[in-house]
Amino acid sequence: MIGIVAAIVLIISAVGGGTAYAAQGSLPGDALHPMKLGTEQMALAFPGNAVSKTEQALGHAEKRVQEFVDLSDRGRAQHLDLAAEKYDEAMDRVVARMNATGENGQAAADVSELVAEATSGHLDVLDAVYDRVPDEAKEAIERARRASLQGHTSALAALAGLEPATATEMYLATAEARLNRAISAAAANDASEVGSALGHVEQLHSLGKTISEMAQGLGDTATVAELVAMAASHHLAVLDQVRDSAPEQARPAIEQAREASMHGLGNGLTALAGENPRRAMELNLAAMEGRLNRLEVASADQDVEGVEHAVDEFEDLAGFGEEISQLARQIGEDHTQFEELVGRATSLHLEVLERVLATVPDEAKPAIERAMERSRAGHERAVEAMEQAGPPGETPRPHGPPATAGQNSQQVGPPGSIANGAADASPGSGAPVSPGAPSRE
Repeated sequence: MIGIVAAIVLIISAVGGGTAYAAQGSLPGDALHPMKLGTEQMALAFPGNAVSKTEQALGHAEKRVQEFVDLSDRGRAQHLDLAAEKYDEAMDRVVARMNATGENGQAAADVSELVAEATSGHLDVLDAVYDRVPDEAKEAIERARRASLQGHTSALAALAGLEPATATEMYLATAEARLNRAISAAAANDASEVGSALGHVEQLHSLGKTISEMAQGLGDTATVAELVAMAASHHLAVLDQVRDSAPEQARPAIEQAREASMHGLGNGLTALAGENPRRAMELNLAAMEGRLNRLEVASADQDVEGVEHAVDEFEDLAGFGEEISQLARQIGEDHTQFEELVGRATSLHLEVLERVLATVPDEAKPAIERAMERSRAGHERAVEAMEQAGPPGETPRPHGPPATAGQNSQQVGPPGSIANGAADASPGSGAPVSPGAPSRE
């Protein structure tokens, strides 16, 4: 087979070398472009190790991305469909070559990371092209982005089997970039692009579950779980920003992305609780405070739907907290400080909820009252557990329901203060989370 390929190359060199050289500058839709692609595929047929062949195939994919730019610059939107088709084929070859490197060894990890980095860059370039092409050509760019994201997630899944923490950091960085893309699209009132970007985020969160499962097998659960939980909390805060500025048509995509983020947060917290329940509870309480901060904003805006969504998420997090407490008991965690942390946090939650109850529209009051009952029950469980362990000390007692709608409690502390150590992870602050710096105890 190699001899046949070599003969073909010799013929091309002898009778069409100048044409083959000219073909290198061709674009999809040009007469010489098939020759350019054929020359690349013949080059892949020559002997070489799996690593070098992956790098070679990736170089061809990089050329396909540049062709999108060149077609856009030349106003040839009619050929972008063909460009998307050829890029998809190039990425299939990249993934196939990458998988041929095997599942073990530093070479496999290096190649997977290389492909993940490259495809992340492809997405950035394709975003820029998307913004320039006419509306009728945008679907072709979206097809190319889907192919790029598929290659990206395949590379990260391969990397996760070897270096799960690195794979997690990379997937979270890409998710953050797609969320930033959603913010930009919302500001431009582009509901379709908001939906596309958030669809990419959902796909990445699905990958996060796969990476977490791989991390458990490699004994790296705590690091990966904490990274995922911190980032998912921050993603909820970013999605708040998207919702506030996106057109109404984008709301379903935003809610789906919120569900994916909550699911990722729950998975991360549960996995972390099996290793470090106190840290899991700190992150959970910080996330709950973030939802209460959101609740206050929605209440001030008289946004009934926003209030109800914030309460639903707050209650989901309360459920996560109950699971963490159960896991802590199962592994024999010292409950004294653990339950005091919960007791103080739930007391402050009740203060915020009482304050919000006095300001929300009447149709939102049942949701607030439901959240108050959940917080009161959690507080009472924490106090009871402390009393069983020893003197309760100065643990705050639960608040009763407000006597009147206008009765307020003292102000809650700054974001992150509830969790006593989780300030850096508080999604209520709106500050980006650094997924590369998990807390260790």
